[in-house]
This record gives sequence, structure tokens and C-alpha cells, in this order.
Amino acid sequence: MRATAMPGSLPVVTAPLPRTTVDGEARTTALNFTFVSRPTRYVDINVGYRQYEYDNRTPAFAMTQRVSYDNAVSAVSPAVLTEPFGVLRHTLDADFKVSPRVGVATGIGFTRLEEERSHRIFESTTDNVIRLFADAVGNKWFTLRTKFEHAERRGTGIEEGEAELAGIGEQPGMRHFDIAARDRNRITVLGSLTPVNNVGMTVSIAAGKDDYLQSLFGLRDNTHRVYGLALDAVPNDRVVLAASYSFERYTALSRSRQANPGVQFDDPSRNWATDATDRAHSFLVSADVLRIAPKLDLHVSYDFSRARALYDYITGPVVDRTLPEEVVVPTTLPTPAELPPTRSELLRGTADATYALATHFSIGVSYWYEQYRVTDFTLDADANPDLARGQALLIGYLYRPYSANTVWGRLIYRW
Repeated sequence: MRATAMPGSLPVVTAPLPRTTVDGEARTTALNFTFVSRPTRYVDINVGYRQYEYDNRTPAFAMTQRVSYDNAVSAVSPAVLTEPFGVLRHTLDADFKVSPRVGVATGIGFTRLEEERSHRIFESTTDNVIRLFADAVGNKWFTLRTKFEHAERRGTGIEEGEAELAGIGEQPGMRHFDIAARDRNRITVLGSLTPVNNVGMTVSIAAGKDDYLQSLFGLRDNTHRVYGLALDAVPNDRVVLAASYSFERYTALSRSRQANPGVQFDDPSRNWATDATDRAHSFLVSADVLRIAPKLDLHVSYDFSRARALYDYITGPVVDRTLPEEVVVPTTLPTPAELPPTRSELLRGTADATYALATHFSIGVSYWYEQYRVTDFTLDADANPDLARGQALLIGYLYRPYSANTVWGRLIYRW
């Protein structure tokens, strides 16, 4: 940490750093074992083991002073030490598959993932995943793949983790979702149908829920539903047509406590939650036409997506998703003001033409139109006045609505 004095002010004295460079060092090791066996023509066994270690040996820095919010230098006591991140991961995968006939298979699989992370609230977690699957492939008319997964993650050192949270002024019941105890159920289905030789249809479904069992604060649960439909057609050797639609729905419950240090810190009547629901629709069509004219190929596409998010703020207990061990306490918080939903739309159209000059040379011209619209209470002038007046523009992202027209050309050489 270095600090400089403003013109006309007194010089600022800072504590010297323990060394002049980071002097960082980290060692990475990886190990893979695979066992494959087919004891009979109907049975396949696959077992794999992977180990990965990131051993961070960078010496810690001790911070004894800091500058908060552009104020003066203040002492930090006791000194705060940097925490070099490291991880050791063990992964065991095993699958047992039975194929009673060609193109048909069913089986069971198991995965165990153990992770040890340095400087996390829970430094050791274990995921156990069991999956059931059934596939029908190789059929002339259809293909089907299905899978169901159940996963349980648990961590060690809960008491130590809660003591560390309390020591830094955080709620002991808070959990980080990437290492918190969690149960997960998920099912996926992917099917394709070919009613005639030049037409194909694909249907996909995914549904699942994560339940964070010990997370009094933080992410409590989330669910997702994803549905997709795609159609491909090849009327002749020169034309390829494609269209697809998908719908996604996500819900998540996060819980917190509005409290200052003191009596409020342990007061469950000040609990509140955010119940978020996100929906998204996506639609895509495209066409490729070869030799639409002598030596001329054309590609056109249209892509449209619309997203909507709604945040429902709840004070007190969440009736249908309260932890079993939690005592229901009437809220003392005022009724929150509900915020409007956020909306965004992204439209993109492209046209690309390629003309062959010779056997190996071609030229191409592309046009790209993009339109983005957004309504978001977190991005308006009241929430971000400087941002709203600024000139920042990120293509295909948040911040500001826009329309863009882009044209470019290129020279192509084929080997």
C-alpha cells in the first residue's frame, strides 16, 4: 500500500511493505486414471479417477494500514493477512451400462467429488452424485437420451466456520452457495425425430431443484425448467433451413436479516427474503442457400430473445420454504415496496454473401443489425445517475438500449 500527499498538504507516512515484490509461487499437479472393461457383449464398465491440486505457496502480506473511501490513512489492528487461494480436488467416476440390444442402453453411475479449499468458511466439502440413464440411439427414425441425477453435498467444520463468520461480524447462519450443504435433483431428456429423410426435429427438457439445507441466510433454494424445440430441413442439396425455440424459467429464494450490530443482530423478527423469478424466450431461424446465383452463396439468420425478471420481497418467515429447525417469528419490519419487473429484448439479424472469384479465392460481405431494449430499475437515472449520463455502451449486455448497424467485408483463401 502506497499513499501520496496532495499539493499543499502534509506528507503521508505509510508502513513499509514486508517485501518489494509479490514473490508468488504456485504448483499445479494433475493425475488421471481410467479403467474400461467389457466383461460381456452386453455390459460396459467405465471407472475414472482424477486428482488436481493447486498449491499456492505465495507468502502472505501483512496489512497494518489502509485508506477507506479516499479518507486518511488508518491503522489496522490486528494486522490483516492476505489469504492465498489453493484447492485439492479428488474426483471418482464410475458407470455401469447394460446394452440388451444394439442401440439400446441403460445403466447407473456414481460420482464422488472431494474438495479441500484454503481460506474458505468450510475448507472441505464432499459431493456424492448418483445417476440413472437410458438411451436409445442408432434408430433410423428417432434417438432418445434420458438421465436423472440426485446429488448430496456436505461440508466439514461447521462449528469452526460459524465461529469465523461471527469473528468478522457476519451472521453465523450465512452460507456461500458454492460450498454450502445442498441436495440436488435434476432430470434431462433429449430426443430427436426424423419423420422423413430430409427433416429432423429435436426436443429437449431439463428440470431440477437445489435445496440448501443449512443456509439460514444466503441462497436457500433454486429451481429451473428449460424446454427447447428445434426443426431442421434440407429440401435439396443447396438449401438448409433451421428454426428453434426455447423457454427458460428460474426461481430462487435468498434470505437475509436487516440488522445493526447489537440487539438487532440476533433478532429473527428482522428476517426478510427475495423470491426471484426469471423467464426467457428465445427464437432463432436461419437459412443457407448455396449457389443462389452462379458462384454466390447466401446465409441469413434472425435471432430474438426476451427476458423478464420479477423480485418479490418478503418480510418474516417464508411460509412454504422455512427451515424445519427455524422458529416462526412475526416480523417487525415494515412492508417493503415492491419493485417493477425488469425486462430486456435483444434482436439480431444477419445476412452474409460469399462470391467465388477462383478455385481458392472468394470475397464476402456481411451485414449485421442489432437492437437492444432494456427496462431495469437498477440501471435507470435514479439508481445510476452517472452511468445514465455517461457514454458507456456494451454490445449485447446491460446498461443502455441501442441499435447497431455493422457492415464488413473479407477476402477468403481456401487451401
